[in-house]
Amino acid sequence: MNVRPKSLSAVMALVLLGGAILTLSGCDDSPRSQRIYHTIHGTHGTLLAAAMRDEAVRVHAVSSIAGAPGEIATLYAGWLAEEDRFLRFEAGSDEIPQPGPTPWVLILHNTPAGYTGISACQGTPYEPEENARESVFRAIICDESGRLIEILGLIPADDKDIAGVYREMLQSTAGRLITQEDMSDR
Repeated sequence: MNVRPKSLSAVMALVLLGGAILTLSGCDDSPRSQRIYHTIHGTHGTLLAAAMRDEAVRVHAVSSIAGAPGEIATLYAGWLAEEDRFLRFEAGSDEIPQPGPTPWVLILHNTPAGYTGISACQGTPYEPEENARESVFRAIICDESGRLIEILGLIPADDKDIAGVYREMLQSTAGRLITQEDMSDR
């Protein structure tokens, strides 16, 4: 079977995702997270523009490894709001929304191999897959143009306090999702 990617950016996305997974799945069995994608334009301006239009950015938690999805969405919306008092967030549904004019946040759990943040931002649903070795979560900000930032987190399945570790990791990713524009010379 001959499979050709539709674009060079699709190839690069797969290479970056593969590298991130290999990096994260090393010999270390401790919980860890890594930003696997971000736009140089940052996310803050997009989120602030929504707030200036008096729109709240909805947080959608699709399934959960610790707690009800609605509870996770509410917690995450609160943690994001703590990062910048000018931004507005609220809990959304437990389903992946279709793209729209207002940016949205996704918290995904145990996504299948090959399912990416690009798929999620396009509104493609998925069925969570259990993994005997680890639990996986993704925190993503999307807007109508696509994925703005994505953080991948891994928690060993045998962690004694998986619920506590999961919530701590989610909370730590909240501040990393809100980024400024990269003004460094390239």
